[in-house]
Amino acid sequence: MKKGVLIGFILGGIVFIGIGAYAALRLSASEVSYNGTTVENELNNLHLSKTSNNYSLEEQKIGTWLNGKSLYQKTYVTVVPTTSSDGVSVSSSTPLNLSIVDEYVGFEGYIKNANGSIGLLNVTETSNSSQAARVLTFINFEDNTIRISNSIQRYSGRTVYVTIRYTKTTD
Repeated sequence: MKKGVLIGFILGGIVFIGIGAYAALRLSASEVSYNGTTVENELNNLHLSKTSNNYSLEEQKIGTWLNGKSLYQKTYVTVVPTTSSDGVSVSSSTPLNLSIVDEYVGFEGYIKNANGSIGLLNVTETSNSSQAARVLTFINFEDNTIRISNSIQRYSGRTVYVTIRYTKTTD
């Protein structure tokens, strides 16, 4: 077998392992052992089914971060600011009200479209004049806010859901 990059993932309890483009291996999570236990046992120890879908507007303790500190998450609901026309940029800030954050470790979310479908937090569109218009969502560490910038008129006023993960200085 040729040397390459080891790639692996788990999907529905099945472990898929490949070495670059040269080999693929399909195993059940209960068949793969590591450090005296199975991958299936390790997944169960993570309690993913109990924590990864526990979204709330209240702070939730969801696990432990790499540095050993407790990991928390909280979901915020806000809206895309209204712009008067495409290409005219406006922005808004939503306070996080998290005064004891040690480290932000990630965020995810979506924009709810007018028809009920969902879209990515960050959108870029190009018009016929090749002018790029964007909806950008990011966490501003300096003023502890969710910042949304918008220059696409049809996204104005749409609901945004953002879930933030962080550690605290008190843990």
